[in-house]
This record gives sequence, C-alpha cells and structure tokens, in this order.
Amino acid sequence: SGSPLNRSVIAREVVMRQAVRAAITEEGTSPVRILALAAGPALELRRLLTETEAIRRPVELILLDQDRAAHESAHRHLTRVLLEQHRGILPVTVRCVHSSVRQLLKPTTAEDVQVVRETLPHLDLVYSAGLYDYLPQPVATSLTGLLYGLLRPGGRLLLGNLVESPESTWFMDYVLDWRLLYRSEEELLDLADELSPVPDESKIVRDAGRCLFLDVKRSNVS
Repeated sequence: SGSPLNRSVIAREVVMRQAVRAAITEEGTSPVRILALAAGPALELRRLLTETEAIRRPVELILLDQDRAAHESAHRHLTRVLLEQHRGILPVTVRCVHSSVRQLLKPTTAEDVQVVRETLPHLDLVYSAGLYDYLPQPVATSLTGLLYGLLRPGGRLLLGNLVESPESTWFMDYVLDWRLLYRSEEELLDLADELSPVPDESKIVRDAGRCLFLDVKRSNVS
C-alpha cells in the first residue's frame, strides 16, 4: 500500500537487511566491517538489530552520509536498540562518517584522505540504495571502482538503482518534480566492467518493487 515511492523504499530495505544479515552470520573470527553508503536513517540496520538475538563475531557498522541530521538520528536509534533491547551485550560498534561522493572520489583535505585510506578499507560489505539514482554514469563508474577497491578479498558490493516504470516515473517526475537517473540491468552491469581484480561474480538482484541491485563479489585474489 502507499505511494510507489513508499513501496520502493520498503522493498529495497528488505534486500539490504538480508545482505547485512548474511555478512554478520558468515563463519570467521575477525570483525565484520560493513559500510552503509548514503546511509540516511539506516532503517535496515535498526530492524536487523531489533530482530537479532545474538552475534558471534564483532561487527563494525560504518554509516557514511553528508547529512548530519540523518547521522544523528540513525546513531541515536541504533544506540538505543543496542543499549535498551540488548543491554550492550551485542558486539556491535556504530561509527558515523560525514562525507560525500565528491570527497571520496577527490579528497582535498587530510581528513578526506584519511577516510579513504584508513577508515574505510578492508570492508566485508558495502551497500547503498538511493545514491546511484543521482549519479551520472561516469561518476557512478568511478565510485563503483573506488568502493570495490575498499573490499577485502571475497567482500561484497550491493548497489541499488531504481528502474524506470510508467507508474512511479510519472509520479516522481511530475507530482514531486523529483528527477532521478534510472538504469537498466545492462547499464548497472556496465559499472562492473572494468573492476580489477576481475570479480568472482557480478549479477543483478531485483527487489520486490522497482529497484535493481548490482551485486558484486570481489575476487579472493588480493
């Protein structure tokens, strides 16, 4: 029910939550490092932590966004779940990084450089939904390459982009005056064409609504 936009938000949240759950339940002992890119309210993380009873491995959640208000809200809600529901027992840390796509691709300050070189590398999962709807293909290609390089061998990249549909495109463009960059499966897959080392797998995952996800597994070759 609700508007096409609301249905899309709900459907893609499920895909992201499943990806995070898969990452934190993988066998291993090292910390699981997860980057939520353009994290916004991080609803998928709030729901995941609410429904999770135990986690075996330490988990580092890194929320990157250029909106400080969204950061503060997400951090407050996640901390509340961890402290009130789980009494601080879950081995989960939450870190907010205030940054933009421009700062990631063209760092100009020492702090920008530190984020890319020290804060973000060796990630098990990078995911985003909503950001690529605004990125022209050259920028999206460059960002995908950067994010892929931040993954540890065997890590996963999950990048969402709305697909054009008559119902919702009309609503977004003419009712909300909200112009987005829609991509086809082929255009999304093109973003992974030049990744190096060559991914073990690149595929398209579709949510129950109208969002496509580029799902890339980094090669185990470092």
